[in-house]
Amino acid sequence: MSCDELWYERNKIYARNGYCFKTARARAEFGPGCFPPYGDLRGWERRRVNEIQMWESRNGCN
Repeated sequence: MSCDELWYERNKIYARNGYCFKTARARAEFGPGCFPPYGDLRGWERRRVNEIQMWESRNGCN
């Protein structure tokens, strides 16, 4: 996956969990979010975000 695809997949999980996005890019794509549980991830979603972040790091994504 490209850095953009990884970014989108990671933030889609946060958006589904009510994360309050601060960057213009994320707010344009997912809206402001901000509902409980405010981006607090558990279980498979936490593991998936960790995996995506590992790939972002390996690929030199920002």
